[in-house]
Amino acid sequence: MSLEIRLAKTKEEREAAYNVRYKVFVDELKTIPKELCKGGLEKDIYDNFSEHLIAVKDKEVIGTVRIQKRTKELTDGKNFLYGLAGENLFDYLPFYKENVNLGEIARSSVLKEHRKESVIFNLWKATYQYFTKEGIYNSITMAAPNTDSIEDSKILYEIARRKGLVHDKYNLIPKNSIEIPSKIEVPLYSQSEKDDISSLELPENIVVFSKIGYKIAGHPIYYPKFRRVTIPMVCSPQKEVSDKFKKLFSKPSNIIKI
Repeated sequence: MSLEIRLAKTKEEREAAYNVRYKVFVDELKTIPKELCKGGLEKDIYDNFSEHLIAVKDKEVIGTVRIQKRTKELTDGKNFLYGLAGENLFDYLPFYKENVNLGEIARSSVLKEHRKESVIFNLWKATYQYFTKEGIYNSITMAAPNTDSIEDSKILYEIARRKGLVHDKYNLIPKNSIEIPSKIEVPLYSQSEKDDISSLELPENIVVFSKIGYKIAGHPIYYPKFRRVTIPMVCSPQKEVSDKFKKLFSKPSNIIKI
């Protein structure tokens, strides 16, 4: 059966999406402790206020992306101006001052055995089409290079800056003091590689986001819940998405049904 991308409509479909996230973030990557998840489901309070794109193949949910619009029920006029999950980590005041209509993308995940297929591309294509349909012209995501090293992430940031991939307008401020793990278990670069950063490459997910049009909008911080570094990246799809991806993402597809 062919791949289908659509919004989860039932409790069962949403839970299937949470289970995909559990298999990726808990079982495979081990970035979220099992004790934070119940019944094989990786979920939090923001899932109840979000839409969930799901990739379905042979009646099985094999991938998902969470999309959250501004959530009035979770705003407080001070610390949570949009009611978005990322506001637990960074201050979104710069967006709020400009009355930016902001949406947040999170928990992009595809089961390992399906990653060589076009699943993630079509999920992101559907995300672009969803935002366009809803009139949301600015989006943010927390990119997570697979490392718990702040030192290595600072090098990543410098490489991105030299490549022009750091946003020239937004530099989001972390809400809490930066926590640094006592022991680095997942370095991004070896010591020999760090001796010459001019030869270093950016992690694949940062490269993919930047090709689409996302730019880094704040310095990396360590996120204790995921036991990994996270980096805010923002994009105005109608303005900053490259012409190549805008054309690809806008093209109608019988795979996507939203």
